[in-house]
Amino acid sequence: MMKRVCFYLFSALLIVFISSCSSTRNMKKGVSIGNLSEAEYMEELINRSPAWDAVTAKMSLAVDLNGKGPTKVSGTLRMKRDEVIQLSIAPFLGIEVARAEISPDGVLVMDRMNKRYVQVPFDELKNLAKLIWIFIHCRPCS
Repeated sequence: MMKRVCFYLFSALLIVFISSCSSTRNMKKGVSIGNLSEAEYMEELINRSPAWDAVTAKMSLAVDLNGKGPTKVSGTLRMKRDEVIQLSIAPFLGIEVARAEISPDGVLVMDRMNKRYVQVPFDELKNLAKLIWIFIHCRPCS
């Protein structure tokens, strides 16, 4: 009986000692960077960001066409703020083969080799996407 009382007393003292070792200080919830709060820092970062009107980038892709192996294709991506995003593909000698333009009005895709183009407003694309979704998800399973 005495062993049991000593065991319980020892366990209670151990729990008291372990809990007394915890810190009483609490960390601040908000982050401060250079004497600014998190929200003020983000606002200052946005205010100091550089203004841009246009961005141009060159790219190089390896595309597998018809299972013949990878073909290297180069292109250019141009973006003009609030006006147009243009993707131009020129696989050899800088001769443009295709171009895609996304503007606020819609999408224009041009095939320079076959002299074809298609221009579709976003409303039509939205309706077409709905039809495709219905066709894929609502057809009976065979």
